[in-house]
Amino acid sequence: MISVFRPFWSYDVNATENWLTYMAQQGYHFVKFNRLTRRFYFEKAGTIMQTPTYWIEHEKRGKADLSKALQEDGWRQIYAERNWHVLRNEKTLHDITTLPAREGMIRRNDTLRKLFFILLLALIFTALPPVLLLGVSLVMAGVPPSVEGGSGWLFTALIGLSLWMYIPYSFFKLNQSVKQLEACDVLENKQRLSQEKYTSDFVKWRLGWIYAPDKLEKWLEAMAKQGKQLVAVRTFGIRFYFKDSRPQHIRYCVDYQKELNRAYFDMHLGAGWRLMHASKGFMNKWSIWSMAYEEGEELPQLYNDTVHMLDHAKRIAFSHLFMMLPMTSMYVVLFSMQWSADMGKMDWFMLIVFGIAVIEFATFSLQSGLYYQRIRKRVSKFFP
Repeated sequence: MISVFRPFWSYDVNATENWLTYMAQQGYHFVKFNRLTRRFYFEKAGTIMQTPTYWIEHEKRGKADLSKALQEDGWRQIYAERNWHVLRNEKTLHDITTLPAREGMIRRNDTLRKLFFILLLALIFTALPPVLLLGVSLVMAGVPPSVEGGSGWLFTALIGLSLWMYIPYSFFKLNQSVKQLEACDVLENKQRLSQEKYTSDFVKWRLGWIYAPDKLEKWLEAMAKQGKQLVAVRTFGIRFYFKDSRPQHIRYCVDYQKELNRAYFDMHLGAGWRLMHASKGFMNKWSIWSMAYEEGEELPQLYNDTVHMLDHAKRIAFSHLFMMLPMTSMYVVLFSMQWSADMGKMDWFMLIVFGIAVIEFATFSLQSGLYYQRIRKRVSKFFP
């Protein structure tokens, strides 16, 4: 038995599956892998497989829970450990008609991607103050600050360099992996159903609407009553294209989901909603839906369950607060540390930078909290 070390194999499962096929063609049959040591184990077989197909799943199911359709198409589970499952099919990928699902792997890698994104932000914001300080020192004094101390700084520098290599690599690799695993064409095709070819008369910019989506809904509905109809949303969801038309009653709903898949779009399109925008962001997956109605008719709702409405608002608010409150706290500390009675030009510059950061992150946090409170009051009317 031989073992092969692959530390980042789960970052690109497609490449790992192809590698397992290559090893089988060389006469090495996969036996197991160790999640902690990141090692794959193979046995040298007497017979060489032609072109088997491997599939790696991350699902909560038992060993015997492989669907009948997959079994009839030749899939067999050859290894299982906790939520990891390795399947093999003796046929080539071209001859296979039924493929296992990817949702579990997408969720797993998407969660890791978000975690490494937060770590990357923390790394950037931690490094930003000393970098700014160094830059201001070079501009004003012309001489970089000296480094004093023994060999401890070298050890710290090596740790910092390792983090700067590992965290960005993991984030970008996972980001690429999720994009490959997701059915991105589904999202693009659904958008084309609602936004084929459009002509616009004017453009308006709307920054930071994700922190108060209910206000965006009211703004779009007011624009429609004035004869300004939304036709498209572009530029990362902040550029809104309108055309002049007759005044209409149009209900707009802004939705936030962890995943945007085929079933999600089919459900709302089938109910008569029109998709105006859908983001592909890894932290925030937003969609904007519209539906015209006549005056006097019941106001269309994307979701009629008030409990769901409250949970939806809570998920939006808490996801933003989780991001913004630590950043706000960090810059408050930096602001207080920078403040002193005797400050020079460089101190004032850094103080202004930290002050702007505190105001920005605090504003976003406040907007998210107020949005949740507004939805709570609205829901309380249904449950007094």
